Amino acid sequence: MRRLLVAGLLVATLGIIGLWSPATQAQDPCNGLVSPRLQIGDTARVLFNGDGLGSALRDNPGKEQSGSRFVTTMPEGTVITVLEGPVCLDGMVWWQVSVPDGTQGWVAEGDAQQYYLEPFVLATEVLEPVYAPPRELQRWEVRYSGNVTTLVPLAVPYAEPRPAREVWQQPDIDAANAALAERRASCPDVLEDTPWEGVTDAGDAIVPEGEYDYYPSPDGGKVFLVRHFVLPIPECGGAPGPYFGISTTHLLREDRDIIDLFPYGQHGGVRSREACMSPDVDNLAWTTNLSEVVWSPDGDTVALTVRYLDQDTAGRPCAYYFVFLVDVFNGNVTPVAEGRRTFWASGGTRLHYLSFTVDNGYNILEERLMALSDSQTTQVNVSTAADGGVQFVPGSFNSTGVVLPVTADGTRVLVCNT
Repeated sequence: MRRLLVAGLLVATLGIIGLWSPATQAQDPCNGLVSPRLQIGDTARVLFNGDGLGSALRDNPGKEQSGSRFVTTMPEGTVITVLEGPVCLDGMVWWQVSVPDGTQGWVAEGDAQQYYLEPFVLATEVLEPVYAPPRELQRWEVRYSGNVTTLVPLAVPYAEPRPAREVWQQPDIDAANAALAERRASCPDVLEDTPWEGVTDAGDAIVPEGEYDYYPSPDGGKVFLVRHFVLPIPECGGAPGPYFGISTTHLLREDRDIIDLFPYGQHGGVRSREACMSPDVDNLAWTTNLSEVVWSPDGDTVALTVRYLDQDTAGRPCAYYFVFLVDVFNGNVTPVAEGRRTFWASGGTRLHYLSFTVDNGYNILEERLMALSDSQTTQVNVSTAADGGVQFVPGSFNSTGVVLPVTADGTRVLVCNT
């Protein structure tokens, strides 16, 4: 009888387990959802997923059907602090978080297919260039806590001095030859003790690689690199003259070899000449100069503003500005339009820039705020000061290289009117 009783209890117990286990798995709200990657006390970031929508912050976990209410939208790239969680509800994994302004709420880390948040360490990457061969960018990660970690340096290419014809493009050689001919006719003494002494053809000049410029990405690990293969030709009287030659642009990344982008000559070649701006600019010796290099917030794209010194149809000296986009994954370079003052909005899904109308005295008559998104360019209507939409700032801000502030969603921007 006892054996039968024990056997009966075992059968009954197994029966309960058999009935309970599958039912529990079926009712598990976390079953099939993304595995949580966050922990309480971590910092995280709203993912850049390309739609520019960001993530919704709610007063409680769950969607509307569970009684939660919308609090605000956190733009892509928003850094948050994890307070509580996780809670699986309505097909999503939820965490209670605090946003930079102190607001607290609940946000979804992900659903069954994708993540909306990613672990993110509050840190900045510090770079120190080494210009002597072998050249490199030394790197350190400095965390918000104060901890410093040495990172693997990024190697910077270097080329030994070589004849200009092996490096320059023909327009560069032609321009240098024209300048040399003028110096030899008017003031040949200024060429003495320079790389141009005794040179009859600019293509024979030996060009060393000079120092480089570098622009790190906001997410670290990537650097936009500019290498210079140029030589100045002194002016009559001995003053430093303009540079002739070429600069090359590259991408340095932790996970792959250097990506060669494109050379841009230190001669003209501007794509359009509509806005003849004042030629009184910084780096006047450089006929062509990168006046602005702006990374997108997600670190996927670089916006370049190239300044060309040239002449208009009337022979006036002019500074023209043209915007290019560089895709850091495939290295493609896309011309955008004549303009300057680039900035990104909506997590890098929209690029803004200013285009100009100028009179014959280099005075800016009109500034148009343009937006580029999904290969479509539109003009952004800016309300008048009478409507409270525009506040004027001093014209001194309108100088090369100044990046003016903008909100993350691109709805408010500080612009200059001269």
